[in-house]
Amino acid sequence: MAPFWRGLVRSPSDVMPLVKGMSRNSSEADMHVDQTPSTGYSGATSLDDDSEDDEGLAVPPMRIVIILTGTFGDCMPFVQMGQMLQERYGHVVRIATHDDFRNEVERAGLRFYPLAGSAAVCAVYGNLVLLQPHQVLKHLAEPRSALKKILFVRKIVFSSLCACIDPDPADPNEEPWHADAIIANPVSYGHIHCAEALGIPLHLFFPNPWVATRYYPHPLSGWQYHDGWEEQRSSSSSTRTAPDAIAPATPLRPSYANYISYRLVDDVLWYLFLPFVNELRAKCQLRSVRPGGFGGTCISDNKVPFTQMWSPTISPRPPDWSTECKVSGFFFWDQKKMNLDETSAENAALVEWLAAGEKPICVGFGSMHFPGTRTTRLLIEAAQQVGCRLLMQTSCNDGVLRLPEGDALPKNVFCVGRCPHDWLLPRVAAVIHHGGAGTVGAGLRLGLPTLVCPFFGDQFFYGAAVTRCGAGPRAIPFTTITVGKLVEGMRALLSPMYIEGARRVAEGIAQENGLENGLAHFNRQLPLADMVCDLSTLLHQKALARHFYPSIGIKVSDEVHLTLRDSTRIDRRLLAGCRPHITKQWKLGAVVSNPLKGLWSGALGCAWELLSAIATMVILPLRAAVGNGLLGLLVGFWVACILCVLRLLYAPMVLLDRFGVGLVNCGRGDGAVDSGSGSGSGSGGGGGG
Repeated sequence: MAPFWRGLVRSPSDVMPLVKGMSRNSSEADMHVDQTPSTGYSGATSLDDDSEDDEGLAVPPMRIVIILTGTFGDCMPFVQMGQMLQERYGHVVRIATHDDFRNEVERAGLRFYPLAGSAAVCAVYGNLVLLQPHQVLKHLAEPRSALKKILFVRKIVFSSLCACIDPDPADPNEEPWHADAIIANPVSYGHIHCAEALGIPLHLFFPNPWVATRYYPHPLSGWQYHDGWEEQRSSSSSTRTAPDAIAPATPLRPSYANYISYRLVDDVLWYLFLPFVNELRAKCQLRSVRPGGFGGTCISDNKVPFTQMWSPTISPRPPDWSTECKVSGFFFWDQKKMNLDETSAENAALVEWLAAGEKPICVGFGSMHFPGTRTTRLLIEAAQQVGCRLLMQTSCNDGVLRLPEGDALPKNVFCVGRCPHDWLLPRVAAVIHHGGAGTVGAGLRLGLPTLVCPFFGDQFFYGAAVTRCGAGPRAIPFTTITVGKLVEGMRALLSPMYIEGARRVAEGIAQENGLENGLAHFNRQLPLADMVCDLSTLLHQKALARHFYPSIGIKVSDEVHLTLRDSTRIDRRLLAGCRPHITKQWKLGAVVSNPLKGLWSGALGCAWELLSAIATMVILPLRAAVGNGLLGLLVGFWVACILCVLRLLYAPMVLLDRFGVGLVNCGRGDGAVDSGSGSGSGSGGGGGG
C-alpha cells in the first residue's frame, strides 16, 4: 500500500518538518481542550503490556465519561477506577452519577456531572422483577407506580447524553465537554445511543450478571438460583464432610431456561423504554429503531465489551460467553480516607466493646430499606440462643438497626451506623448481609464466613455463589427470615467447615486484581487502529485522532489538524471536506438475515402495533376528557378509533416487511438490506491510511 502522504505532499520531506515542528512540550490541554495535568505519571501511558494492542499502538490520552446509576456501594469502585485511569494512563475522567456522590467524586480529583435521580430512589426501584406472574400482576395493578419508574429511567437516559457533551451545570467556568470513550453500567440504558451519536467506543462494567448465559438466570427475572448451583451440596451442613471437597471452579449445570430469561428481560425492558429511546435518538439525529428490530439484544449484537466485576473464584466465567465478555475479579476501593477515628468520643464505645470479648458476627444490610425494629429483635434473639456476640451495622433506617425507644440492648449486642469496611471487617468473625457485590467481596477477601440474606436482583446470585464456593451456608431471603433460620445460619458460620471454606476462597481472591484486570480488558478492547492519529504513529508518539480528511484518507489529531490547516505548503483542495473522525461505528438492531428471523422480528413488531392500538383506545379518550368533559371524551374516542384502524392496518405490513427483508437477505451472509435501524451519524472516517 502506498504511504499515506502520497497525494498530500510531493514527498515525506514536505510533511515531516511540519510535524516535527509541532511543540513536543505542548501540554495535554493543547490536544484535549479542557484536560487537567495528570499526577504521578508524566507522560507514558503504556506502563504495562496491556496498554498496547497487538500492533504496539499505545493508548492515547482521552476524555472518558463514566456513566453509572445505583447506590453508594455501586459508585465507589468506579471512583477508584477513574483515579487509576487519570493518574496511570493520563486520561481526563468525568463520572456522571447521582448528585448524592458529588463530594466523593470531586475529593478523588475527578470531574463530575449530575445524572438524574438519586441513590435512594435507585435502592427502592431496584427490586423490579419482570418474569414472576404475581409481580407482573402487581405492576399492572399499580400502573401509576410502574409509570413513575419508567419516567425515572427516561430522565437518566436523557441526562446521560448531556453528561457526554455538556459542561457541569454547577461549574459555570467549565468548557464544553466531548467524550472520547464511554464506560457505563448497563442500567444507565442511554449509553449505546450516546456512543452511536458521538461515534466513540463503549465499554460496560457491572457486578450483576447481565450477559446472557445458560448457567444462571437474569437477576431481574426473579427465577431461582438452584439445582445446577447447589445440587452438589446438600442444604444440610451435616452432610458436608471435608473442606478439601470445596472446589470454587465446580462446573455449573447449564439450562436453556436461564438463557431465555435474559432475552425475555431484555425484550420487556426494550419495549417499555422504546418510546423515549427513540425520542433520544431523534434528538441525536439518529434513525429510530422500529418495533421488532431486536433492540433488546443491541449490546450482544454489537459485541459491546463487557466486564463482569466479580471474582472467578466464586463464579467462573461461563464458557458460552463471547470473547468480548470477561470476569475481572472484585473491584476494591481504598477506604483509608474514611478510616474511623478511634479516639473520638462517639467511636470510643465501639472500640471498647470490640476489645471486651471474642470477635462478633457483623450484620449489615447496606442501603436496603426494611423494618429495622422487627429485624433487630429477630437478630438479638438468635444471637442469644447461639451465645455469640453481634455487631449490627447499616446505613439506612436512621443509620442503625434499632429497638423501640426505651428497650435496652443486651451486653452481647452493639449497634453502629456507617463504618468503613476496611476498618470494621478485620475485627469480626463472620458476616451476615444483603449480598451486595461490594460487601460480598469485602468479606470474602478477608476470609470471613458469609451468610447472605438477599432482598432482590443480583443479591440472589451472590447468595448462591457464596454457597457454591463453600464460604457460607445456603442464603436466607430477607422476607423469609425467622429466628430459627438465623440460629442455624449463625451456628453454621462459626463452624470449622465454613471458616476453612472462606479461608480458601480468600486465598483465591488474593491472587486476583479486579481493577487491574478490568482496565486491561478496557485497553485491549479499544479500537486503537481507528483512534490514533496517523502522523503521531510515524513519530512513535500517541495522540487521539479527531479529524478525518476523506480526500486523502488520513485521520489526525487536533494539533496536526491545526498545523496542516495553517500550512502554506499543502494543496488546499486535498484538505477539503474535513470532518470529525468517528472512532467506532455502532448499529442498533440485528440484520434480518433469513425468513425465520424475519417472521420473529415481524411478529414482535406486529404485536407491538396491536398492543399500541389497544392502549390508544383506552388512554387517548381519558386524556381528552380531562378538562374537556364529555365532549373531550367523544372527540378523543373518535380520534382513537382512527389511530387504532391505522395501527391495525400497519401491523400486518410490519410482518410482511420483515419477512421480505429476510427473504432478500437470505444467502447474503451478514445481509445487505437494513432491518429497520442503524446508525444515522452518516459522517465518519474509516480506519485511516
